[in-house]
Amino acid sequence: KTGRGGESFSERCRVVVNLLKGAIVVAPTLLALFISTSRIRDRYHWPADVIMGGLIGSLASVLAYLQSYPAPWGSSVKTHLPRTTSAYYSRSNSVSNPFFVVSASENTDV
Repeated sequence: KTGRGGESFSERCRVVVNLLKGAIVVAPTLLALFISTSRIRDRYHWPADVIMGGLIGSLASVLAYLQSYPAPWGSSVKTHLPRTTSAYYSRSNSVSNPFFVVSASENTDV
C-alpha cells in the first residue's frame, strides 16, 4: 500500500536506512575535523602537526582495511566481503585465529 507521497513503506525505510548509514560514515570524520580545528585554535598544535596526523591516520586506516578486505577500487564484485584466506593464518585450522601466526617452516600445507 502506498502512502500519501506515492512511496511504499519499504521505499521510505530504505531511504531512512541509507541516511543513517551516511551519518555513521560521516560522523567520525566530522568529529575528527572538529577536534583538529579546536587543537589549532587553542594553540595546542601547529597546523602542520594536525595535517600530518590526519595523513598518518588516513594511511593507517587504509592499510588496516586492506588487511581484511579486498581493495574497493579492484575488479572484484564482492568487495564488501572479508578475505577468507591469508598467508598469515594456518590453513589447517577450521577456525582462523588472527593471533596465531604460522611461520614458513611450520606451514606444511603449502
